[in-house]
Amino acid sequence: MLFLSSICCFSILIMGSLFTIYWYTVCFLGKSDHLFRFLSFLVTYWSVILSAQIICFAALARNNRRWRYHIYQETSWVNLFREATFARKISSLDHSNRCCLPSMGAALFFYGIAAYLSFLEMYHFSIQHHRCSRIPLQLYISHVSYIFSVFFFATFCYCLYLQRRLLEGKHDDTISFITKHSGKLYDCMDKTCDFFKEYIQLRSLLLRWLSFVLCCVAFGLAIFFTMNYKHLFSLSDISTMDDHDNEQTNNKFCTISCDKPTQAEVQISFLIFDLLVFSEKLTIAAFALVIVGGLDIKSEWDSFRMSLHFMQTAKDGDFWKKFLSFVKKLHYDTTTETITSLIIPVLGLGIGLLSDGYVNI
Repeated sequence: MLFLSSICCFSILIMGSLFTIYWYTVCFLGKSDHLFRFLSFLVTYWSVILSAQIICFAALARNNRRWRYHIYQETSWVNLFREATFARKISSLDHSNRCCLPSMGAALFFYGIAAYLSFLEMYHFSIQHHRCSRIPLQLYISHVSYIFSVFFFATFCYCLYLQRRLLEGKHDDTISFITKHSGKLYDCMDKTCDFFKEYIQLRSLLLRWLSFVLCCVAFGLAIFFTMNYKHLFSLSDISTMDDHDNEQTNNKFCTISCDKPTQAEVQISFLIFDLLVFSEKLTIAAFALVIVGGLDIKSEWDSFRMSLHFMQTAKDGDFWKKFLSFVKKLHYDTTTETITSLIIPVLGLGIGLLSDGYVNI
């Protein structure tokens, strides 16, 4: 029953997000005066918001299927979203050292910024459409979907942040266990394997997801600054949304009946829209970097190995030789170079696409 209700909730949330994509595509795709809104929101922001929903839906579906048991299943990222796995991580820690769960400050950070983005979105909507006599239902659905999706994204990020903090607790717990049981090779190997499995589960998801997020942010910021350059140094204004409202169109799906705005209203609307877009880009970048604690959680594994080297003694020389040889064989090849090597080409792509016909160099 719980599984079915979860599937239904995810389905409704994803359908709302897909509807937003459909509405933006139908109403803005191919219109050069709305290129800023289409690319900055749908391509570089909404795709990241939707990725959280897809990841959780895929994990939920996979965790409730009877997959054939093998070693890969133990290190699969889907285990991060299993309630039993999360509870086991907490219960297996040595709580005498320190409480690994963070204070409410982290929750306030994620949900506070989500509330800030939702407020900006509603405020921008209100100042743009207070003159409108007809607003289609699909526009309201799109904005409601935005608010729910932003708060779900904050929840997703907070969950991953907790997973990283739990991994830090597991790191300390494993080091403490090895210190107390130095000389017991197989016990220490088993404990290290448990830590390594949890590390791989988290890193296999975060490395790919962070690469995607940072590329979207880089592309989005390139679009943002390029189009603002056009707005500041050309005498034309960038349309945010309602410049097309009074156009003659047969597409009733996109038609909004509004009075023509004054120049002051256009400027205020653009400034709020500009602040919203910039805040969206910074938010997803900040969330991703706070979750990981940098560009990669590989530092946790490097710190673990470094601690072991400082712990070894001549008294248990044979034990440490075998144990360190075992630890050395545990590795994960992908590095942060995968992330950083993608950002510059994506920046070049964004500026190149927008420069032609928009900016005179």
